[in-house]
Amino acid sequence: MIVIDIGNTNIVIGLYVKSKLSYVYRFETKSKKLLSKIKKTINKNNIDKYNIDYKLCVVSSVVPKISNTIVTFFKKIGLKVYNINYLNILTNIKFKIDNLKELGNDRIANTIAAIEKY
Repeated sequence: MIVIDIGNTNIVIGLYVKSKLSYVYRFETKSKKLLSKIKKTINKNNIDKYNIDYKLCVVSSVVPKISNTIVTFFKKIGLKVYNINYLNILTNIKFKIDNLKELGNDRIANTIAAIEKY
């Protein structure tokens, strides 16, 4: 499985092998050659060498403009992409917030991870 955190400063991509985080890559979000740098690191030709657990990519983004490009890329290399947002929370978590649209995807992902871990 590939997990991606798209933040304002950095994009962090983690690859899970045998249920363990085995590779971590960090890219500057505002890099002019962002997508080409990601493509050099993770692409259709070398995705099998990583031997990832599932052909699944989970994305948490606070930068929608960039996340669309990255989601499209990972779909093109054959991964099923799940983009975390307030519309598709898979648990019964209740967030005490007036406007769910203002709830950051990173906070949703962190909440779910904390519940799973603790």
